[in-house]
Amino acid sequence: MKKLSLLLISILLSILLLMVFAITAGVLHSTKNSSDQGYLTSKATDKQINLEQDSTTEPESTSKKKKKKKKASSSETETIPAKSSNYVYQDLNQEEWEEKFKDQINFYAAHPYKILVNRIANCVTVYGLSYDGAYDVPCLAFLCSVADPYTSTPTGTYYTSDQYEWHQMVDGTYAQYSTRITGHILFHSVCYSSTNKDTLITEEFNDLGSPASLGCIRLCVRDAKWIYDNCPAGTQVVIYDDLSSAGELGVPSLGTISPDSPYAGWDPTDPDLENPWNTTVKEKE
Repeated sequence: MKKLSLLLISILLSILLLMVFAITAGVLHSTKNSSDQGYLTSKATDKQINLEQDSTTEPESTSKKKKKKKKASSSETETIPAKSSNYVYQDLNQEEWEEKFKDQINFYAAHPYKILVNRIANCVTVYGLSYDGAYDVPCLAFLCSVADPYTSTPTGTYYTSDQYEWHQMVDGTYAQYSTRITGHILFHSVCYSSTNKDTLITEEFNDLGSPASLGCIRLCVRDAKWIYDNCPAGTQVVIYDDLSSAGELGVPSLGTISPDSPYAGWDPTDPDLENPWNTTVKEKE
């Protein structure tokens, strides 16, 4: 009986201990949940505050990136060149381009050459147009005679005007293929005593390359005719002095005529079919 009583007491004590343990565990769990809930609520509140701050203030890193991006954009804009008026034709079609620049086109089409005369060297150099519209392509060089003294041929820039197949000079002689430079100054052939091509003044032909004229620029017939045929009114002529260089093509050579020659009255360069010099050359060939 006594043993049974002890067993019952042991069972009751065990039940009591289990109940105490269960109650203690429940209290601890409740405390932990309350703590976790408070922590989560605090964290959510902090996050909400941060979001509100973000809506009013940009993060420093984002602001710097935007500033850098803006600066780069500004730099790119600065490197784009302004549109040049030199390229306005790119916006025009062919018809509009020709209409806009027709004056320049017509001028260069009608005036393909510029003539330079070096008084010191008695040399004429003809320049043609390059692709950029400048007269900087040397084409031809002619031997000439300027005035004696050479200072009687004026320096400066002029534009040609009248032309004459035959023209009487101030001294009563005649010249072929005259082109007026300015006033009484002309390009023309060596003079003749009449308008007959066999009356060439031979000694004046032989003076080419030296000062000899009364102011004009004398040339052989071939060269005077080339200017007459290829350089219309408005062609620019520049007369200048240069001791260091005769011109880009140098001074060409030209033979002389013997006074005893049966053809002395003809200019050997005259392309006229009746020129006996031409016949002689053909016979030699």
